[in-house]
Amino acid sequence: MADETKVVDSIQSDITETKVTNPVEGGVTEKADDLEKRIQSAVDKTASKIKKEYEAKLSNLEAELAKERKAKMTDAERIEAERKEFEEKSKALAERERKLMIIEALAGVGLPADFANRISGTTEDEIQADAKVLKEFLDKRAHELSEAEIAKRLKGEVPKGGEAKKKLTEAEIEKLPTREERQKARRDNGYIV
Repeated sequence: MADETKVVDSIQSDITETKVTNPVEGGVTEKADDLEKRIQSAVDKTASKIKKEYEAKLSNLEAELAKERKAKMTDAERIEAERKEFEEKSKALAERERKLMIIEALAGVGLPADFANRISGTTEDEIQADAKVLKEFLDKRAHELSEAEIAKRLKGEVPKGGEAKKKLTEAEIEKLPTREERQKARRDNGYIV
């Protein structure tokens, strides 16, 4: 009840700090939306603060309860509880090591860690093989998409400037119909300097 009173007092103090006057009398007024936002902000801050306090109290009480239960346990029960706790920690450690291996394998093939959830396997060899397969697939797919985009943009036409000029032979130049064309062809092909 005392906490609720603090919350209400805090909100009321935030609200009373805001001055809303009548614009007809020449004063400035804040829009209702701005006031609602300030009220909501004050409520959110207070609720967050209270939640943190209660979470801290709850974790402390849970720790105390665990200590009491441990104190009341027989030796066999205590050993069993410690064994379970050890197994849980071992599993968590093994999972962290697996995730690290995945990230290292991805970095080894040049992929970002964002692909970690796409890799499966439990051993280092399985993880590296899976990362390699993923890299090959992505490279192949990227090549296919780029080729498709190039084909789409060209629409079956030869790229501009894509053909290399071939050098005409003297016999081909002689077959040209006019003297001006033959002279131009000789200059272009390096026969006349």
